Amino acid sequence: MDTRPLPPIRFLIPRVASALWLAACLLAPSALAATDPPDLSGTWGRLDVTTSVSQVPMIGDVTTTYRAISRVQIAQTGTKLTMEEHLCVVRFESDHSEARSSLVEGFVATAPPLERHARLVHKGGKWRLDASELIEIHGARLEHPDKDALPTDPKDPRVRDMDHDGHPGLTVNVAGLVEGSVHLVQRVRTLLRGLVRSADRIDGLITWSRAQSVLEATNLFLRNTPSTVPHPDPSRSWFRAQRVRPGTDCATLVADAERLFAR
Repeated sequence: MDTRPLPPIRFLIPRVASALWLAACLLAPSALAATDPPDLSGTWGRLDVTTSVSQVPMIGDVTTTYRAISRVQIAQTGTKLTMEEHLCVVRFESDHSEARSSLVEGFVATAPPLERHARLVHKGGKWRLDASELIEIHGARLEHPDKDALPTDPKDPRVRDMDHDGHPGLTVNVAGLVEGSVHLVQRVRTLLRGLVRSADRIDGLITWSRAQSVLEATNLFLRNTPSTVPHPDPSRSWFRAQRVRPGTDCATLVADAERLFAR
């Protein structure tokens, strides 16, 4: 997996226009036949963008945008899809220079593949992607990922060193007004809904939530993580999936991101 930073993403349009762009995508006519579901099986690249707002002490509201590129292999039977997702690269961007965060390099290198299930629904003359909720547990292994309480003790046997950095859980590095590292367990829920623009492109929105517990922190001020919620504008969390040639690897997806995911 390529852990290099994303190249400059000039194709991400200004915030004010993002809602208009998404509306245009989701309302655009579909070139697909109205009767048979499109064949989406094959290799895809997907850019996920999720935007959050955190209430940070001494600073106030901080907006953070998370961008991730994944290589996705889709298997299809009729209208049912199985998507095997491999994370290629991830980056955080904050609107405040005094509140920045990043993951250690090992997070991408050791992230396991994910399996997401979806179905195609024909409605209003268009084919739409309707994916079931995916639950990810970062930094621990839970018997019931959807409902088990998150560990709070670094010695809890369920805790895993997810990014192989020698610390329990998932490590997040913090820079700015407060600096240090915090070791967490997270439960992340994501739901994808989108419009199948063609057999080669899908655009849609991401509904998500995140819960977390702190195991350890190198700075006392990081023991209590700020309250974080999805941005109130749902168009700020979106995805674009683009079919690519079989055998395309993560390095190629990252290098070609600007063209593949141009908006």
